[in-house]
Amino acid sequence: MDKIIEFLKEALTPAQLLGYAAMACCLLSYQCKKNKHYFFMQTACGIAFTLHFFLLGAWSAMLLNAVAAVRGVFFSLGEKFHKQYIHLSIQAALLVCSVLSVAVFGEVWWIAICIFLAQSGGTLSQWTRNGKTIRMTQMLWVSPFWLVNNFYYFTIGGILTESFNILSVLISMLRFHKTGYDKT
Repeated sequence: MDKIIEFLKEALTPAQLLGYAAMACCLLSYQCKKNKHYFFMQTACGIAFTLHFFLLGAWSAMLLNAVAAVRGVFFSLGEKFHKQYIHLSIQAALLVCSVLSVAVFGEVWWIAICIFLAQSGGTLSQWTRNGKTIRMTQMLWVSPFWLVNNFYYFTIGGILTESFNILSVLISMLRFHKTGYDKT
């Protein structure tokens, strides 16, 4: 009984509650048919997860989610901001934040690499603006790398998010199979 109470206390901390809110935004994003709406929801998700990881002391995840939130804003604005220099700037920011998380905040180096690979791969797939590519990359590349971080930091919302992300992508593939995905 003491173990259950201890687990519930951990599961209901402010950090974990923020993780659950971020999870809701993330899961809803994969049900958006239009990429503009998807990127907007991903921005909200990035902000919530930035705060969540800050409270957990997961510095690489915090910094790279902050970059992802900015990325979501640029990608949601459409063709006007679909420029190569923006994409390269986002990738550079991801790399710099990964290095800073290890050098300044003392993040575990292999966790920083996992998060960099996840966010960099996600950025590349989102840059294509191809719904199928975005979702397949999420399921086969981004979520598995994030799961490593989320188990390491025991973020219940993060673990559930990536597990549900994989399931949500599968559902969206079934839902949009006949009509395809928005390519805007």
